[in-house]
Amino acid sequence: MFTNDHEHMVEDICFKITHIEQVMNTIETNFPKFFDQFLRSRESDIPKEHIDILRDRFMVDDSGKRLVFDEKSAFSELMQIAINDFNSDRSAYQGLFDEDALEEYEDDPQLFKSKALANETPIIRKTLQNRLAKELDSFRGAFNKASAHDLLLVVTRVAHFAKNYVENIYDRANFDKIIFYKDFQFTELDGEDYTAHGVIGGGIRSTFLYKNYPEVFPCRSRMSVWALWYLVDKKTFGCKMDSEFLMIDPDENVTQQNYFYPYELFSFYALQIFILMKKEALRLGVELDYQYRFVYVDAFLNFIANQNIAAINYLSSKDQGDSYAL
Repeated sequence: MFTNDHEHMVEDICFKITHIEQVMNTIETNFPKFFDQFLRSRESDIPKEHIDILRDRFMVDDSGKRLVFDEKSAFSELMQIAINDFNSDRSAYQGLFDEDALEEYEDDPQLFKSKALANETPIIRKTLQNRLAKELDSFRGAFNKASAHDLLLVVTRVAHFAKNYVENIYDRANFDKIIFYKDFQFTELDGEDYTAHGVIGGGIRSTFLYKNYPEVFPCRSRMSVWALWYLVDKKTFGCKMDSEFLMIDPDENVTQQNYFYPYELFSFYALQIFILMKKEALRLGVELDYQYRFVYVDAFLNFIANQNIAAINYLSSKDQGDSYAL
């Protein structure tokens, strides 16, 4: 049985408090292991012959014989790398949400579709240009057929929602204290008004939001949903249709991330993961910039998924490539 509250392939049980608590307890249990692997990924980037040169990243233990990994430096570097990567194409998404530009495109929606979306928005451009992944043919077909006016309308609505939310609803002082997914007030985003079927779904929509306001909106990408599956040890927690984070097609023998996963519920788990990371930052003496709250989370989740990329690609053989959770 699926929920009536959202038009998603998610069972009702996934919204129960007891279920959410089970998911979070498992994430909290597994977090230290994955976080340590995340930090150690920085260690593996340093060639052994360069360790002596890069002693500022290491400490010598009391015996003087063994180099001990400097977690603080590793975490700081990983977070800075994540921020730099995030900012590398952010301006394109900020341009997409520019109110004046969106208003001007009302006179020429086709220009918006062919220029602003197809050529200037990285996630759309990369998906359209990825000819190696045949499963993206459906996206290209849907994009070509989509009404330019409808695409402009959907993007405008998403931009207006985000601006209004940040200015009138978002409470920076209490955001980390949210304990119930409904308190995000994101339910509306999963509705028809913010969707262009086959083109702008949950993954792409969340990317637009995330790239403009990473302090407020997490990125519900393909990789991040897969990462949650690994963070919970692939457990189902009573779901009859297997994991809430997966979509399984027994006829095609293909498993994909659940690209219908509710944004509000995903945001709750993303925020809890940030809080766990914030505790580690405090322990290590690393200061996190709240303006990049979900950039840190995205980097961590992407690391987990990439650690298992061979298995993910094997399971979702028809979903390989840069699909970004369409």
